[in-house]
Amino acid sequence: LIGLSTALLIWAIWRANGMGPMLSTTSQFGPGGAKEGQFMKVFLPSVTANVGFWSTLSLNIPDFTRYAKSQKAQLTGQAIGLPVFMALFSFLGVAVTSATTVIFGQVISDPVEVVSRIQGIMPTILSLVGLMLATISTNIAANVVAPANALVNL
Repeated sequence: LIGLSTALLIWAIWRANGMGPMLSTTSQFGPGGAKEGQFMKVFLPSVTANVGFWSTLSLNIPDFTRYAKSQKAQLTGQAIGLPVFMALFSFLGVAVTSATTVIFGQVISDPVEVVSRIQGIMPTILSLVGLMLATISTNIAANVVAPANALVNL
C-alpha cells in the first residue's frame, strides 16, 4: 500500500511537471474563490469525519497493544506510527488531488477515478491489486482482530 501510494505520488509529480505546478493551485476558500468565507463549514465536518474514521481503530488499540513488551514500547509505536503515517498519507492525498487539477483540468479526490484515467494495462492491474490489498488489510485490521481475540478467549 505504501509502495503503490508512493508510485501514485511520483506519477502525479511527473505528469504535473513537478511539485510547483501541482501545489500552486489556489484555495477556493481564499479571497475571490468560489467558496470564500466557507472554510469552517467544510473544515469542521472534515475533522469530525476524520475522528470517526479513527474511532473504530482507537477502540481496538488494546487488541494490538496487549502484545507490546512494555508500556513504553506501545507508546513509542503509537507516537511514531499513527501521526507520521497519517500526516504522510494526508499529504499524499492532498498532493495527488491537487495534481489532478493540473493533469486533468478538474479536481478528482477519488483515487479509484484517478487510477482509472491512467492509460495502460500494467497501471490498471497494479491499481486493482493495490485497491484489493488496501481493502483487505484495512478490514482485517479494523474489523477482524477484535472478534478473533474474543473467540480465542471463549
